[in-house]
Amino acid sequence: GYDTNYLLVKDKIKIQQFFELDFPATQQRKRNILQNHFKKLPNIHFCEIDLKQKSIHQALKNSNFENDRLTFIIIEGVLSYLTKPEIESLLLELSKLSSQVKIIADYRKPVLNQQKNSIAKQWTRSFSKYNEKYVSFYNEPEIAELLNKTKLNVLENKDLLDLWIQSDEVKPNNQLIDFGGIFLATNGKP
Repeated sequence: GYDTNYLLVKDKIKIQQFFELDFPATQQRKRNILQNHFKKLPNIHFCEIDLKQKSIHQALKNSNFENDRLTFIIIEGVLSYLTKPEIESLLLELSKLSSQVKIIADYRKPVLNQQKNSIAKQWTRSFSKYNEKYVSFYNEPEIAELLNKTKLNVLENKDLLDLWIQSDEVKPNNQLIDFGGIFLATNGKP
């Protein structure tokens, strides 16, 4: 997507290499935007991928990716668009990507799939004009079970609202409780 995680972390933490994986059209547009605003983009590698047609290994094949280094993976706004078998396959592949993997990812909860919930209905309707539809929903125990099945250990698994509540300045919309979650997992020891 058009997130700016690379820009947020490139000067704050020591990152050897940053690999951005996304749809080809999104990658090209994001690359153009970044190159128009920044003279240098050190240590970033753009790798095009459609997760429904190509594996992570295939996308990284011609890059400088080294599988013997600590690998931190951010998956934002992706899992809910994949089927559960596709998510399981992706997480299993990511768990074996390097000897030390940490993954942070968000997911959508079943309440977003309930038509009787007016807030959920309004939330999901906003995506329909882009032909995007959530297809996978998990609660916390289901995510924990999925991570265990894919050889990943849960470090944290929270409701997205819990993250907003920790900031005194942010006033969360309590009607959004149980809409989404976020987990941190590793292929190492918890």
